[in-house]
Parts: sequence; C-alpha cells; structure tokens
Amino acid sequence: MADLSKFVEYAKSFFLQRAAGYCLIVLSSLFVIAPLGVLQTQLDQQCLLYADVVHELQNVSAGALPRGSFRFRFGPPSVCEYSLAVSALFSLLYPLVMIGVHVFAFLREKRNKDTDLGQVWFLVHGVVEVVVVVLVLVSACTISHGFTSLCSDITDVQILSRQLDKCSDAQQYKWGDYDVSNFYVCLSVATAGSWFQFVFWLLQAAFVMWKLWRLNMLPVCPDWMKPGSSG
Repeated sequence: MADLSKFVEYAKSFFLQRAAGYCLIVLSSLFVIAPLGVLQTQLDQQCLLYADVVHELQNVSAGALPRGSFRFRFGPPSVCEYSLAVSALFSLLYPLVMIGVHVFAFLREKRNKDTDLGQVWFLVHGVVEVVVVVLVLVSACTISHGFTSLCSDITDVQILSRQLDKCSDAQQYKWGDYDVSNFYVCLSVATAGSWFQFVFWLLQAAFVMWKLWRLNMLPVCPDWMKPGSSG
C-alpha cells in the first residue's frame, strides 16, 4: 500500500503530468519524422504530397497483369519541409528540453514545497504552447490533405481503361527511377502520427491553460470565472 500511495502521489504531481504529456508528444513525432524522412530520402528530397500523377503503360502482353510506371510532378518541397520542421522542433526537441525542465522542477519541489512556477515565465510558456497547437494543426491538415490529393490523382488514373480500386494498389507499380513501393504505408503512418501529435499538444495546452486559470493568471479571465470568486 505504501508503494501504491507513493505512485498516486507522483501521478498527482503537476510537473510529472506535464513530463508524461511531453513524452507522448515525442513518441508521436517519431511517427511523422520517420516515414516522411524515409520518403524524402527515397525521392532525393522531393515531396510526394500534392504530387500530380499519370500512368505510362509498358510492355503489356495478352492475359498479363497491367504493368507500367507512374510519372509524376512532385508537390512543393516546402510542404514536407514544414511538417518535418514543426515535428522536429516543436514535437521532438522542445518537448525533450521541457521533460528535463519539469523533472528537475519535480525533484526541486520534493525538497522545497514552496516551489515558485515563475508566473511570468509560466504565462509566456502557456501562450507559446497555444501557438504550437496551431502550427501542429496546420501540419496535420497539410499532410492529410496532401495524402488525399495524391490518392485522388492515383485512383483517377486510367490503366487499361480501368481505374485502381485503392490508392495502396499503386505500390505494385514502378514509380520511374524511384523506389516508393512503401509510399502508402509511410504516408498513412505520418497522417496518423500528425493527428495524434495534435491531440497530445491540444491536451498539453488545455492543461497549462487550466493551471493558469487555477493560479488566477489569465489576464482576460473575468472575475466571476476565477477560482474562489463568490460569483
């Protein structure tokens, strides 16, 4: 029971809760950085999101499966670069630093129960995290829409007077001089990771805003909304 009570005490710690949230953000960022990075490497730093696609039929004999290669015009490199930069800076490096900061603050709090959060710093920190939520949301929407646009182009392509049933079917065809037979898996993982990243950041921002409200530190918060007010 003593071990359980200590675990509950740790779980209630504001600093450890924040550190756990940052760990989830770091984990989700890897599911964006890794697959997009793999595709960027395979495509010589070109971006597959929002690419325009056509199919070129080659050496088709009677009774054989339709084969050929896709010819495409890459999407703007800035699209992939933006998502990679946001994930690397704000969902990997920044959270790793903040994990260290919050673990240090937790250890300091254990020695000194009157640990000051640093009100001005904490308010700025909260505003920064709200801005990061917007940046991550833009990244998630960009990846999702870019992937949808690419798949829409692929499934609209005519191959022997028919269309592909699924976007993933395009993985069995050649893509010119590039090997992107795993493009669908990579972009699916990146899309899911970007939305998990957004959800975790949204929870972190909501948590810090709640803490600011509890500390009566929100300058735009009406008096009747502040904790302890008589209404």
